[in-house]
Amino acid sequence: MLALGSYWNHLNQTLFQKEQASLLRDILNSQAGAIEQLLNQSLVTTALLAHEVRRSGGEPPDFTVRAAEILRDFPAVSSLRLAPAGVVSQIFPLTGNASALGSSVFEQARTGVAAQQARQERRLTLDGPLQLREGGIGVIGYNPVFLASDDDGEAFWGFVAAVIDLDPLLSVMDLDALVQSGYYFELIRLTPSGVEFPVMAGGDRPPREDLQTLTVRVPNGQWRLRMGRNAEEGPGGFWIGQLVSLVAALVFTWLVHYVLREPQRLRTLVESRTRELHQLAYHDFLTGLVNRRLLQEELVQALREQARSGGPWHCSISISTTSSVSTTPWGMRWAISC
Repeated sequence: MLALGSYWNHLNQTLFQKEQASLLRDILNSQAGAIEQLLNQSLVTTALLAHEVRRSGGEPPDFTVRAAEILRDFPAVSSLRLAPAGVVSQIFPLTGNASALGSSVFEQARTGVAAQQARQERRLTLDGPLQLREGGIGVIGYNPVFLASDDDGEAFWGFVAAVIDLDPLLSVMDLDALVQSGYYFELIRLTPSGVEFPVMAGGDRPPREDLQTLTVRVPNGQWRLRMGRNAEEGPGGFWIGQLVSLVAALVFTWLVHYVLREPQRLRTLVESRTRELHQLAYHDFLTGLVNRRLLQEELVQALREQARSGGPWHCSISISTTSSVSTTPWGMRWAISC
């Protein structure tokens, strides 16, 4: 019984762990997909603004108006910037970002590599995480703009950049609820050289072998989302199951022992009751001496034996002190012979 209980407990633990791993994988896929979708939606702002630059043949005269209209539909984007030849010339909103005016994106230590990569590969590139001047953690999307040149080619005009605040962006994913449910998450940016930069994290980190990782596809880069959960049914739960199995095995053993011992107990009880009934039938209740009924039965038995032997009939009841005698209710000893 204990072996069966231990095996069943092991199966339950294995099944629980597989269910938890499957649930974690589903949540991880869902969260990674949500991050990709939210980032790509926010980076659409650079494409819209780049279209205005191409339409205007350079810096659009109504940049402030167009930027305000775009930000109204993308609340996670904290600011939009124009950087002709890589030098920031216009920012909306300007409040809190004025210090970035006139700076070259190529000369900045943290963003210069991403800007250079975006220009060379001629595609949108995401850089970060960065500590934003207005507070919080954010990323910057650099979208290079190329305009038609006189030689029927394209010349690099500059960048359209969007600064994305990750806190409001990821707040719609309700990661705090996952943390309160015991989950752990960490969002990591992976550089081309393989170095990991943490973007954000939350919850109590479980052992590394309990973490699952999924790649988040971002423009011209790679991020990773790791998630895990401290197991509810760890070694403690396993030993509780073993203890329950032991208790069940002991109860089962006692029941089997009781069932197997019951026939012997009943035989002993029947023999005891039979002796008591025999005592009551052939002995006086008060004195404990043999009664007339025993005398009659022994007399009949003696006559039957004499009849089977075929000898002459002669029966007598005599007083005797031998061991094969009975005691009368009057305290005398008697013997029957035929």
